[in-house]
Amino acid sequence: MVFSRCIVAGGHGAEVSLLGPLCVTPIRQKSGIGSALVREGLAREKADGSSACVVLGDPGYYGRFGFEAGHRITPPYPLPAGWSAAWQGLSLQGADNVPDGQLEVPWPWRQEAYWSA
Repeated sequence: MVFSRCIVAGGHGAEVSLLGPLCVTPIRQKSGIGSALVREGLAREKADGSSACVVLGDPGYYGRFGFEAGHRITPPYPLPAGWSAAWQGLSLQGADNVPDGQLEVPWPWRQEAYWSA
């Protein structure tokens, strides 16, 4: 599991976290390892001062941690049709501390192909 620290364009330097990828070996899936990793990771990101966390992933999975589609932070690149529900966010420091704007990602994520089908 990886959390990448990002900023939001127009967000006055507010730092947010991008979650992903998350992977658990198939023989260990459905045992709670992924959920434990996400919960611990979110707690650490909150403690480190990240104002929010965003993820591009399965709403059924990430929704259980409080992630919601339609977040105020928009993705760094246009997403394919039908993927809007997969772009989700979670406030870590209270909704008033989440900036509006487009996510600016670190260099490894600056390839539009990563954000499309």
